[in-house]
Amino acid sequence: MEPPRVQLLTESNGYWPVLRELALEGKIQGSIMHDARIAALCRQHGIQELWTAGIFRCLGCVYRHSLKDFFAPAKKGRG
Repeated sequence: MEPPRVQLLTESNGYWPVLRELALEGKIQGSIMHDARIAALCRQHGIQELWTAGIFRCLGCVYRHSLKDFFAPAKKGRG
């Protein structure tokens, strides 16, 4: 069994077009732009699920609220 790893996600080639697309699609402005930046990093690096302890409006990225959804019983039709 390998120990857990941490990988720093950086803004590499192709990041700005991804962020621009997300911002235009979602009509993003103001403080939610930070969420769009994180979503763009996730999309660029192939991350499909983000666990967070807060509300995260992650544009096109599946997220799971680590304290609410993780411990809640599964609902019908949710998959």
